[in-house]
Amino acid sequence: MNESWIGDIAYNLNHELLSEYFKLWTAIETAGIDLDDTSEDKITWTLESSGEYSAKSAYAVQFAGQISSNYPALIWNVWAPPKCKFFVWLLLQDRLWTAARLQLRGWKNNYSCALCERNLETAQHLYFECPYSRLVWQLVASWSSCNSLNPASWRDERDLEDRYSQALGIGGKRGKTLVILTLWIMWNRRNAVIFRVCWKTPQAAVTEIKDTAQQWSLAGCKAFRPATVVQSVSE
Repeated sequence: MNESWIGDIAYNLNHELLSEYFKLWTAIETAGIDLDDTSEDKITWTLESSGEYSAKSAYAVQFAGQISSNYPALIWNVWAPPKCKFFVWLLLQDRLWTAARLQLRGWKNNYSCALCERNLETAQHLYFECPYSRLVWQLVASWSSCNSLNPASWRDERDLEDRYSQALGIGGKRGKTLVILTLWIMWNRRNAVIFRVCWKTPQAAVTEIKDTAQQWSLAGCKAFRPATVVQSVSE
């Protein structure tokens, strides 16, 4: 008070301390703060018009500036085992260890797609362009009566998330679960060829999809009840 705080800096005064003093002085003058005012300070929560703190506004500010994601609707809110959801999350970010990604790291790889042996194995090719995969999608679409799974209905998109969204179509949660299941089985088929030299026909892959769908139904997946996916997807 009475500017007595100015005398507090007189001891061992140096250029750095003097610079900080002038910055503080300018800030106080700019803010119009009266240091002689003896009234009690009042804390105001600026995130609420009432000035009162709320847990809701504190929670909301933690996400300020963040970009909204489609992943909850595309992946996390869909019924599927957690490992399968995590796998699709990696897929949409192009983080699966395909030959193309191994090449970027300079690691050993087979270059060609394990299912068709025609092109460089990228995630885009493996799941949406490979003749083997497209036949699997076609057979699953015919079996489930879910036309959005048929590659013939897809637009020519280069983005993984756009391709994935096209496959989901308007099938609701049932169709979304079936898409995740199909992607998961095709990844297992690809790994079986690479690590066990075990190649199966697309028809055999679809049989595996059907069998897994029944297992998921028994595990609590209502999307695959009754047991026939044809009925559940078309409802």
